[in-house]
Amino acid sequence: MTREEELATIRGVCAGETFAVFAFAGAGAGDAPYSAVMFFAETPELELIFATSPGSMKGRFLNPGNGVCAQIDTRGVGLEKMAQFARITVQGRLRVVPAGPERERLLACYFAKLPHAKVFVERPGVEVYAVEPTRAVCARGLFERFELDF
Repeated sequence: MTREEELATIRGVCAGETFAVFAFAGAGAGDAPYSAVMFFAETPELELIFATSPGSMKGRFLNPGNGVCAQIDTRGVGLEKMAQFARITVQGRLRVVPAGPERERLLACYFAKLPHAKVFVERPGVEVYAVEPTRAVCARGLFERFELDF
C-alpha cells in the first residue's frame, strides 16, 4: 500500500466515526494519565479536533505541547464481523486553537462532521483543541497493520 492509500484508509475510518478515546499525559513525570471519550473531527492532514471546557475533569491535562493519543475504532461492527474491524491510534501533541482564521477553518471541519456541536462550542469558556499528529497506527481485520510518521 502506498502512503496515500494508507492515509486514505485512516481518513475513511475517521470519517465514519464520531467518538474517539483520547488519552492525555500526566502533568508531571510519574503522574497518571487521563482518558476521556469525546466527539472529534479530522482534517485532511489528520489533525484531530475536539472542544471542551478547561474547567472539566480533563482540564488539568490539556496543556499545550502535552503528549496525547486518540483511538478511533469501528467496534460497532461487532465480533461477528471482525474482519471488518479497524482501529486507528493517532499520537501527537496537543495545542489550543486561538480565535482567528485557523480556528474558523478547523471549526468548519468540526461542524461539517458534527453540526449539532455548534451549540456546545459556542458556550462561554469552551476551548477548541487540535492534536498535531506525529504517528498513526492502523490495524484492520485480524492481520493487517501499518504505521505512518508525520
